[in-house]
Amino acid sequence: MTLAVGHLPGLKPSAISGLVRLRARLREDATLSVDKACKLLAATYDGAGLDLEGAVQLHELVEPNIIDRQVLYRQVIRLTARTGSPTWLSLLCSGREAVRALDSDVATCFERAGAFDPIPDPCVIDWWDELASLGYADDDLAKMSSGREAERLSLRHEKALLADAPGAPEVIWKSLDSNSAGYDIQSWQLLEGKWLPKYIEVKGSKRSPPSLFLTRNEWNTAVRHGQAFAFHVWDTLLLRLTEVSVEQMAVHVPTDSGNGKWEQVRIQLNEAAST
Repeated sequence: MTLAVGHLPGLKPSAISGLVRLRARLREDATLSVDKACKLLAATYDGAGLDLEGAVQLHELVEPNIIDRQVLYRQVIRLTARTGSPTWLSLLCSGREAVRALDSDVATCFERAGAFDPIPDPCVIDWWDELASLGYADDDLAKMSSGREAERLSLRHEKALLADAPGAPEVIWKSLDSNSAGYDIQSWQLLEGKWLPKYIEVKGSKRSPPSLFLTRNEWNTAVRHGQAFAFHVWDTLLLRLTEVSVEQMAVHVPTDSGNGKWEQVRIQLNEAAST
């Protein structure tokens, strides 16, 4: 069996799974050639459904020391994103829901890469953001990195608050799934014996005291949820959180006048506001 190499076969689970099995077989017997290992795999029941030609192409392109299944899936997706212009690349900045709705092969590859885990490992989030960054300018990438850092801090903060609360629901990292919800974290608060949602918009700043940019859509979402909504503003240098209610934020939000309509406002928090 002589197989061609040198180009990516596309995001095909059968090819990446074939790569996983091929490298496992080569690791079991270091004397085997790639061609011989493929022949042995092709003769097995499990090997019948593998794209071994695609697996060999990937084997030539992916770093040889990578053997972990999930990491291999992430690496092939990264290579595909960097060497071509896949149609799914522009969807990554919209969140995981957009990718889940893609062609089944693509969605399956992302799932096996760990992208759809309820709370992905930090390395998976960094990998996702790296892919999304290919469509961003450098300043946008810096903002995204700062924002993710702040979201991680808020997720950890809310989980710690509810850790010892009996019956508390799971805190949800909403912005991983969609950037159109108008908030980043869904936590919970106990009111009159009932667990009710707490919607959190997270902002990160490397300045002390911190400042933030608030969009009209974010503000409209906050007003709609009222007391169920809060802003988390992180000083990411000092790891200090300021939680701001909708009522407290309202004094800083401009109003439309005449033919003017605000779309984004920069707000500087007072040092005294930080907690």
